[in-house]
Amino acid sequence: MSNPNVSIFSPDKLIKDLPRVSKYIGIDRHGLAADIKKDFLKAPIDPKSYDTLLCTQVLEHTPEPQAFLDKINLVLKRGGVLILTVPFTGYLHEVPNDYYRYTRFGLRYMLQKSNFKIIYIKNEGNWISSIGQEIISYLEPTFNRFLLKYPKRLLQFSILLLIKALSRLPERFTKSKYSTINYIVVARKQ
Repeated sequence: MSNPNVSIFSPDKLIKDLPRVSKYIGIDRHGLAADIKKDFLKAPIDPKSYDTLLCTQVLEHTPEPQAFLDKINLVLKRGGVLILTVPFTGYLHEVPNDYYRYTRFGLRYMLQKSNFKIIYIKNEGNWISSIGQEIISYLEPTFNRFLLKYPKRLLQFSILLLIKALSRLPERFTKSKYSTINYIVVARKQ
């Protein structure tokens, strides 16, 4: 059942519509629709107050990522679950607040240091999608004069379709443990 109080344009729409979520609190110092409009590290959040924490594409924008993970551990109940996504490849964004890219090894080290047990770390994408994202990202700030803007969008869309098709080739051609776009991590507080 859909939550009628959440706009379909809200980035939290999917999460707030999930039937297993009884209460959702969004934290974003810049988010107009956030429940708590403060920096997560400075927000007064009671320790051991949450069962699950979802953190998507935020850690790379955190100057002190270990302190950030420590605070997540602090606010989770014992046995609480962290669902985390971080980029491995990609262009700079939210400049100048784009600090890090993470490997599975760095994530494992940092999460274990913050007293999390890794349930899994999953690659999202492959070497083909990584290259495609880089090409599309390169094109984004270029050719923005009015007459070239729309052909550029058509080129980007065409590349996206080609990359999507190539990414569906059998795993023996696309599988690479060394190249991914993102990592999805699920970890449990010990």
